[in-house]
Amino acid sequence: MVSKVEVQRGVFIGRFEPFHNGHQSVLEQMDEDCDIDEIIIGIGSSQYRNTLNNPFSSRERKIMISRSLKIEKPYRIIDIPDIHNYPLWASYVEKLLPKFKVVYSGNKDVRCLFAEKGYRVKEPKALDQISATAIRRMMIMGANWRPFVSEETYEAIHSFGGVRRLLEIHNRSVRPVVASDMLIVYQGKDSEGLVLEERLYNPFKGFKAIPGGHLEVGFENTKEAAVRETEEEIGLKLDPQKVNLFNVYSDPQRDPRGPYIAVVYWTVVTEGILKAGDDAKKVKVYPFDKIPQIMAFDHKLIIDDFLSKYLTKQ
Repeated sequence: MVSKVEVQRGVFIGRFEPFHNGHQSVLEQMDEDCDIDEIIIGIGSSQYRNTLNNPFSSRERKIMISRSLKIEKPYRIIDIPDIHNYPLWASYVEKLLPKFKVVYSGNKDVRCLFAEKGYRVKEPKALDQISATAIRRMMIMGANWRPFVSEETYEAIHSFGGVRRLLEIHNRSVRPVVASDMLIVYQGKDSEGLVLEERLYNPFKGFKAIPGGHLEVGFENTKEAAVRETEEEIGLKLDPQKVNLFNVYSDPQRDPRGPYIAVVYWTVVTEGILKAGDDAKKVKVYPFDKIPQIMAFDHKLIIDDFLSKYLTKQ
C-alpha cells in the first residue's frame, strides 16, 4: 500500500484592510518556499465591516486577494473572527484551520506564540514600510495610495465604493465615543467576586463584559453615567459616594466600532439583587479565580489590571 503524503501547509494571517503590496510580497515568498505545499490565508477580524479600522467586509477582502494573487501553489482563504484574547489566540486558530506546519508573520509576538506550540515560524523578508493603516489614512486625506496596492485591488475598492465609505465612516467617528464602565466587587458571606453581564447585542453578543455604557453627553458626568448604566443593566442602585475612579482605557483598537474611550470606576457592594436588563442578557458574580478568559472588548485586560492592584491590598 502506498502511504499518503501529508500536505505541508503554510499560514499567513492578516486583516487585509486593504490587501496591499506588502501582503502580496509575503504570499509570493510563501509560493517559493519549498517547505510549503499549500497556502492558507486567514482573514483576521472577519466578522467586522463598516468601521474605521475594518471598513471592508470579509467577502470584499477575499475578492481583493483572489483577484490580485498570481501564485503557483494552491491556496485557501478562511475567515478568522476575533476573540480578543491574545494568549489563547494560537490555540483558537488551530481549531479553525486545517492542519498546518509553517507560520509566516512579521509580528514577533505571533511568531513566539506559534513557536511555543511547536510550529516552524518564518519572518518575511524586509518589506517596504507601508501598512494598511497608512493606506486608509491616505484614502481619507486624499493622498495617492494607488502605488501601494495591486491594480486589481485598486479597481475592486472602487467597485465597492470603498473610499467614499471610509470617508463617511471617518466623518462619523472624528470624535471618540466616551463610555463609563463599572467594576463591582460583590462581597458575600463566604466569598467575593466580580459582577459580570452577558451581552445581549453585538458587538460581542454572548460574551461576558463589565457593566457600562455610553455617556449621555451634556446631561451627566462619567461617574453618573457609570452609576446609571449599572442600575439599568444589572439592577444595582449604587451609592455614588462609594464609587471610585480606577483607570481610563483609550486604545484606538479596543472597540471594533471605532475609537471608544472607557472611563472605568470600581466599587464594593455587600447586598442587592442582580437582575439583567437593558443591554444585558444575564448577570452573575464570578469568583476572582473564575473570571472568563475570553471577554468582550478589552475587559479581560481591565479586570487583570484591577485585580493585580485590588488583591494585593487584601
